[in-house]
Amino acid sequence: EAKGWIPDHPRIWAHSGMVGAHQKEELILKGPQQPGIYPYVCTFPGHAMAMNGELRVLAEGPGFSDLTYKLFMGDWSQLPDFTKLKPHREGPVADKKVAINLEGMSEHFGVQWEGKVEAPENGFYVFSLSSDDGAKLYVDNREVIGHDGIHASSDVKTGRVRLPKGPHTVRVDYFEQAGQEEIY
Repeated sequence: EAKGWIPDHPRIWAHSGMVGAHQKEELILKGPQQPGIYPYVCTFPGHAMAMNGELRVLAEGPGFSDLTYKLFMGDWSQLPDFTKLKPHREGPVADKKVAINLEGMSEHFGVQWEGKVEAPENGFYVFSLSSDDGAKLYVDNREVIGHDGIHASSDVKTGRVRLPKGPHTVRVDYFEQAGQEEIY
């Protein structure tokens, strides 16, 4: 009790203090560099069974070549057909990463990213996607991950696809309705 229910253990690398009912505490921490699944749990006696979860750290891929974006304005509850809309603006993405770093954008917009990835050999490849709100990921115009609608980014969706060795086109369609905007 004197330690605030925080046990001495080498696997504990971050913690909050006691948080009362209907209160919250925000932790800002540097996540692990090593990919893996890192569990978290409330250590107050009796709480661990209901108050727990996982922090998933994914390996960063090599990025995209020839990555571009198209920004669309609109208020949607599902992904629109971007081929029927005129982009508000568009251009190249210099850092080769799908990310929401569009100045002034926080609600009622959509983005379509398209670039190339290289499959170093024939085989199965796994893609991961998490978003707030809806997103879909396509490889060579084939939907690999669908996570449409209005939702938080708590779920990581994965899709597995067989690819022959060589370059492949990857497209990510995303929309933000309101609230937080996130895509990973």
